[in-house]
Amino acid sequence: MHLKDYLKSLETKKYHNPDFGDITFSRSTPTPKEEIEKKEKEFGFSLPKSFKEFLEFTGSPVFFNVGIFSASDLYQFDEDCWEMEGFVPFAQDSSGNYFAFKPIPDQDEYPVFKCSHDPFGYGKVSDSFLEWMKVHISYLESIEKEESDFSHPYLEVEEEIDESFRRYKASQPKKWWQFWK
Repeated sequence: MHLKDYLKSLETKKYHNPDFGDITFSRSTPTPKEEIEKKEKEFGFSLPKSFKEFLEFTGSPVFFNVGIFSASDLYQFDEDCWEMEGFVPFAQDSSGNYFAFKPIPDQDEYPVFKCSHDPFGYGKVSDSFLEWMKVHISYLESIEKEESDFSHPYLEVEEEIDESFRRYKASQPKKWWQFWK
């Protein structure tokens, strides 16, 4: 299934979360290719192929309770973000956590990480943006069906986040909250 077909199929989905109510997805104004190319030129590398297709088709919508950034709002974490320096956050959840790409030279797709603000750390959620979308939806489905048994990538990554936080605390004099915009 092509990305556009997959996204069209999601427009009719609705999930119920006890904390947030009904969660849906709807497209916004598509992002012009020129805006994406401008950001890529600024970065000096290409954005993931599936993310570019997503933006060109949907714009920067709220994707099932996660706000997706527009191409012009993308930025890279700087050196203050420790091991996450160079990550490109592309979305933020309702709890204030980011989802970010880790650019890899000569790759069409990049791994996606959950960058937690509390505790300050990160963990790999998926190998690509398209896979991240599917992981995100499967998480919503597991909540709706009350099948959340800690075997989901969103929950399994918490251990990785905790480990990165322990490394951070051992190596940094600053407090974690001083690094978020």
